[in-house]
Amino acid sequence: SMLAWQTDYCIEGLKPVVFQNKDGNIVLLIVNKTKDAVNVNLTMDGVSANKEFQLYQVTKSLVENPAFKLDPVKKFIGLNEKKVMRLFPESITLLTTYNLNQEEFGIVE
Repeated sequence: SMLAWQTDYCIEGLKPVVFQNKDGNIVLLIVNKTKDAVNVNLTMDGVSANKEFQLYQVTKSLVENPAFKLDPVKKFIGLNEKKVMRLFPESITLLTTYNLNQEEFGIVE
């Protein structure tokens, strides 16, 4: 299957990468190095309409909070159709088919 990322514009300081693991799970990582929040229109070709994605987002101020937990903050279904995702200023955003919460063990192959 083909996995594609497309945008209508290029934003200096926005660095996306998407890949599909050999187990079929998909990971989209976006680093927003700008001082501004950015709205991204997102679609993925080659993804089934019912595929569920978990959204994780971090900023320096979020992770410095002692109560911070790296849990999904939102769920997206159907990325074969356009969705809008807001990227925080100076943030790392991860959109993935993996669904892991803070208390769960990671996946090691």
